[in-house]
Amino acid sequence: MDIVVVTYAPDIKLLRHFLASYDLYYQSKNKLFIFASRSEQYLLEQIRLPQNTTLLYRDDYPELVGTTAYSQQPYLKMLAYQVATTEYFCIMDSDFLFIQPTSDEDFLRCGKPVWFYRPWGENEPPLRWRKQS
Repeated sequence: MDIVVVTYAPDIKLLRHFLASYDLYYQSKNKLFIFASRSEQYLLEQIRLPQNTTLLYRDDYPELVGTTAYSQQPYLKMLAYQVATTEYFCIMDSDFLFIQPTSDEDFLRCGKPVWFYRPWGENEPPLRWRKQS
């Protein structure tokens, strides 16, 4: 299963930790795609990227010109199917961590993807975040 991550400058420090947990715990390494900006290349060069990493640049998507990096994230996540090479792929954020050995099978049941969710609780998340989510 391919992994797709969309990141931007403020989160690259978190990406470093995600990649360390990916190297340590993710056992089914196919391809890892990271969307970033070309202007952040110098930050990415300070991180040891796994060998299976392909960097993709948000700058290559002209429809994103004039939008904020934060608002580009959902769009790029929706485009992940265009870059993924596996039937199923997982979209993760820079602040995600693998905390134990994990493989593709942990995301699939009987060959189909597992979708975990729960209803909103009354006190979480704050109402201001619900609309965007």
